[in-house]
Amino acid sequence: MEREQVIGHRVEEIVGKEVFETLIKRKMDECFEGKVVRYELRYKFPNLGERDLFASYFPIEGSTGVDRLAFILQDITERKRAEEELRLAKEKLAEEKVYLERRSTRNWLRGNRRPKQGSADVWSRYRRWLPRCYRACSG
Repeated sequence: MEREQVIGHRVEEIVGKEVFETLIKRKMDECFEGKVVRYELRYKFPNLGERDLFASYFPIEGSTGVDRLAFILQDITERKRAEEELRLAKEKLAEEKVYLERRSTRNWLRGNRRPKQGSADVWSRYRRWLPRCYRACSG
């Protein structure tokens, strides 16, 4: 959304009456009590589709107490997707590691001191790939 589409408009004009009444109004009331409010939500924009958002409300005090709020909305959709990809990659890596450990143990119990050809290749492939995931998600 452009700045002009937000500034000077009521919140319910921007997000719709239903979303305002069911979610945002409660959070605004909490903020008007003097609390900083932060939460994540998922919202479906008409132009952008469904997005993950991080909302922060900050009370602004006037001469009679809190009379205004500062509202910051951050789109965290890409971060959430990257976190999910990283979680799945870690699960897959853990499964592969368990598989390779079992295979190595089985080979050792059978008297084979060296693992079969190719078993280390799988582990080394994931060991090289995971740091790239971490860099992509943290940058």
